[in-house]
Amino acid sequence: MNQSQQKTAESSSSSSWISNVFRCLVARRLKRRQLLHSDRQIQVGDKYVDYPNNRITTRRYNFINFIPKNLLLQFSRPANMYFLILGLLQLIPEISNSNGKPTILMPLAIIILISSIKEIIEDLRKRKFDNAENSKLTLALKNDTFKAAKWEDLYVGDIVRINESQYVP
Repeated sequence: MNQSQQKTAESSSSSSWISNVFRCLVARRLKRRQLLHSDRQIQVGDKYVDYPNNRITTRRYNFINFIPKNLLLQFSRPANMYFLILGLLQLIPEISNSNGKPTILMPLAIIILISSIKEIIEDLRKRKFDNAENSKLTLALKNDTFKAAKWEDLYVGDIVRINESQYVP
């Protein structure tokens, strides 16, 4: 075989390899899609089975998890982690120019405190917005009549009446 025939054979074998991989991936995806959609069931009349209500929550923190989540967020930033490591290294008198006193930790603590206060204010605004959205009223069909219901009290399968220029819950 000469060089041009070898290159042609190599390119055809690589293209067939790529097409085989592509066919395999497509077949896997189709099989997965069939498995996911083959066992769908529609339940009528039993709307509170496994469905969540329509309540939205965009806030990040609650009273219990604020400190751990916020510290994790603060120290996931590279600059804060860098200054924390520098502060810990300042505790070693042999390598520190501050005689073992972590002078960099005070500015770091102030920055983290200011960022935490900003996060609290932002989270309180999110909570206020969530409560305003969740307490909006719409007309929902209950016992053959449309009655006012809060958006957070709606479930999958509830029939709602939407008037002109009204938002969909």
